[in-house]
Amino acid sequence: MKFVASIFIACLFINPSFSEILPKGDRAMAYDFTLEDIDGKEVSLSDFKGKVVYMDLWGSWCKPCIQSMPKSEKLREEFKGEEGVVFLYVAVKEKDEAKWKAAIEKFNVQGVNLISRDEPGSPFRDAYDTGFVPHYFLIDKDGKMADPEAKIPGKHGLADDIKALMNE
Repeated sequence: MKFVASIFIACLFINPSFSEILPKGDRAMAYDFTLEDIDGKEVSLSDFKGKVVYMDLWGSWCKPCIQSMPKSEKLREEFKGEEGVVFLYVAVKEKDEAKWKAAIEKFNVQGVNLISRDEPGSPFRDAYDTGFVPHYFLIDKDGKMADPEAKIPGKHGLADDIKALMNE
């Protein structure tokens, strides 16, 4: 029990919602990947250059991911009509494509929906797999990693972070 409590306390201090946007000069290029969307079309991260990308790594099998979707929907509503931001949802470790598509429908996951079929050790997984989902990233208009541990949907300050990057 002590071990579980220690892990819980450690997680409080490693909470990605306390992250901040990196100064512009400290940002590295985000790894440019190409994955399939829900219609089987190839989509690359570089397709969104000139826009801020809020990327959500999630899985249809992940309860915390599903629980965050209503807050994601509220965030998207806040930016409805804005052309300077893209909400990118990348499903990882999906074993059943039909379940992924059903979850998108059921939980109203609007935005760009991609699926990663990459195995551990692939460039995509090396660049973005933190070992847990959900995980969020903010990528600036130049395609640089502005926040590799972006705030979770519903967290105070996330919309401000996105707006700040849109105004750079």
